[in-house]
Amino acid sequence: MRIISQTAILLLILNYSTLLAQPTITWQKVWGTAIADDEIEALAALPNQTFAAAGITTDAITGQTDILIFWLNEKLQITDTFIIAAPGDERAYAIAPHPEGGVVVAGYLRPAEQPETVSATLYRNGQDTQNIDLQSKGEHDAWAFYLNQDGEIEWSLTMGGSNEDLFRAIATNNEGQFLLAGYAISKDGDIKNHIGLKDAWAMQIDGEGNLIWQGIYGGDYNEQLYGAVWHPDKLKWIAAGSTASPSGNGQISFNHGATDCWVIALDAETGELQSEKTFGGSQAEIATDIVLTTDGNLIFCAPSLSNDGDLTANYGDNDMWVAKLNSNDWTIDWQTSWGEKGEDQARALMLNPENGDVIIVGTTFDFSISPPNYFFDLQLLRLNKDTGEIVWHKKYGGSNYDFGNCIVPGLGSDEYLVGGYTDSTDGDIVQGGIAPRHGADNAWLIRFAEWANGVYEIGAVAEPLFIEQQQQPDKAVIIHLPQIAEQGILQIVGTSGIKFYEANIAPGTEQYLIKNNPLCKHKGLFLVKYQTKLNKTWFGKFVW
Repeated sequence: MRIISQTAILLLILNYSTLLAQPTITWQKVWGTAIADDEIEALAALPNQTFAAAGITTDAITGQTDILIFWLNEKLQITDTFIIAAPGDERAYAIAPHPEGGVVVAGYLRPAEQPETVSATLYRNGQDTQNIDLQSKGEHDAWAFYLNQDGEIEWSLTMGGSNEDLFRAIATNNEGQFLLAGYAISKDGDIKNHIGLKDAWAMQIDGEGNLIWQGIYGGDYNEQLYGAVWHPDKLKWIAAGSTASPSGNGQISFNHGATDCWVIALDAETGELQSEKTFGGSQAEIATDIVLTTDGNLIFCAPSLSNDGDLTANYGDNDMWVAKLNSNDWTIDWQTSWGEKGEDQARALMLNPENGDVIIVGTTFDFSISPPNYFFDLQLLRLNKDTGEIVWHKKYGGSNYDFGNCIVPGLGSDEYLVGGYTDSTDGDIVQGGIAPRHGADNAWLIRFAEWANGVYEIGAVAEPLFIEQQQQPDKAVIIHLPQIAEQGILQIVGTSGIKFYEANIAPGTEQYLIKNNPLCKHKGLFLVKYQTKLNKTWFGKFVW
């Protein structure tokens, strides 16, 4: 074992202070083929510090879409790739962890024909591993299934009638039950008490896929649900989406304009609609996601066109609109609009685990500015949890289409994992060993870290370092390094981007010790980067 103990060149800034930084890409993965569309629609953070992603992949021969699922370990390495294929089109829109391990996935099944039974095949890492017979209800069925921790589909549920029905959202409660939500156009089959042209539709199932109840909600026109969450204090399911029905029609108490955001509360025992409220202006707003805040209230996000009613501004075409609701009377505590001159859409949101601030992911297109924003870029936005004020906003992408669809917390503080898709091969995009694109969407997974500003270059593919600290007899940091047969550079940087320490590391070094150094006298968050000459990168952090 080779251990180095030395005082390296020290770059010390005495007036150092920790500053909140905009997020930096610290890892990304582009996955796909040259001629097929591959997209990430949903992410789940799993209890064992791993992740799952779900979306679609397109068969290059038939042009039909299949469900795509990734399992990622704590280092964000893809350990398993699953494709679920049947004759016709299948798509995953939502994913959630199952209490016994694995995930529940929700979306739709559209058979190429209308047989009573559809045969689907599960492929794991390219190998045919399981065949599943699915009961077909009509031309476009809502579909949910449980992919267990062994990589097998343990149960499957199709619901619907002769027309178009699907699931767009999934939520789970503390009893291991799930709410599946979306919309139904059918008036027959499993659809009971149909109300209008397109109805909001939700059902509760247990962990074994058994139906507990289902409900239809809305008015004479179009309603649908895009997001859902369990409220443990109220013992209710909360779902959000949109309504186009007029005031006083069906279950719609009020309509502000063309299409409103619609939030509903459902009884957990029966599915009965207990309360509902619309939010919006004279144009169109559609709630795409909703979360429960740390103080027991609710926040939803939506693309918005209005600048009246509940909204106070519009910056051109659709904006990203975010509103916090009091969960007792559903009044708006605060609301914020953000946008460029072109198209901006809020797709999903999460809460920062450290302080509860709101992180929104979506897309932005501004035709008035120069590249790299040629078409659509991925957009991130952070809002203060108490006031809704914008903390930061930033675009990411290349010269083609780049979309952010979903977001979950990462493993570290101020880290976020985002899923979407990209058509670009330049700008912020690192091409992950795929064939050259021919106009196709490629699945895109990105980890962002606010604390990494000034540490990582765009596109750095990094793995974590193990770092030990000791207080006695002297303050010291022990950095465990990978034993690489090439020279590397170790850097320690503050979150403001100030470099505090740098040293050359000899090949084969296993540990690096820093003690009796002015660095140890300072307080704050310090970021560690170790990079070899071949640009292999590791990262870590510690706090004094």
